Amino acid sequence: MTASISHAAHSTVQGTQQLVLLGAGTAHLQLLAHLAVQPLPQTQVVLVTPHPSTLIPGMLAGLVAGHYTLDDCAVALEPLVQRSGIRWM
Repeated sequence: MTASISHAAHSTVQGTQQLVLLGAGTAHLQLLAHLAVQPLPQTQVVLVTPHPSTLIPGMLAGLVAGHYTLDDCAVALEPLVQRSGIRWM
C-alpha cells in the first residue's frame, strides 16, 4: 500500500483524511482491491484518471506478439471503484 502513496496526494480536512490517487497504475489497482475488503477509516479516497479502463503492463508483450487482444489486457475501472467505495474523477 505504501507504493501508491508515491503517486498520491494526501491531506487532512476536518478530521477526515483525503487520499488522492493520480492515475490507475498497478499499485493503485492493488490498493483499490484492498480497499474493497478493508476500507481506510475516516479516509476519503479519490481516483483521478480520465480513462474508463487501464492496461495491465505485464500483458503488453503478449499483446504486441498477438497472443492477447486489447480487451484481454484491459481492466475496467468502474467495477473496482464501486467495490472499493471511492470517488472517481
